Amino acid sequence: MPSPDTRLSMEALFKFLEAVDEVEPASLYRVAKEAGLRYERAQRYLKFCIEMGLVVNLGRGPRRGFRLSLSEEGRRFLRLLRNLQKNA
Repeated sequence: MPSPDTRLSMEALFKFLEAVDEVEPASLYRVAKEAGLRYERAQRYLKFCIEMGLVVNLGRGPRRGFRLSLSEEGRRFLRLLRNLQKNA
């Protein structure tokens, strides 16, 4: 069983995806700040989201940080999470 430090929280994933959606294209620093996550934790969510095809890296921004955006799959998944939250 993964330790609490390595597990991903659905609530934090939702906040991460919402933050990407709200400020895209955005740096990981900005997404972490908007989502209320520590930068290190946001890095784990970014890795997961890229592996799952939910977030895409558009390349480096002016400060050499990532420029992140939701993929179409990420938008569909976020819409599903919002509907689940609204109907809960």
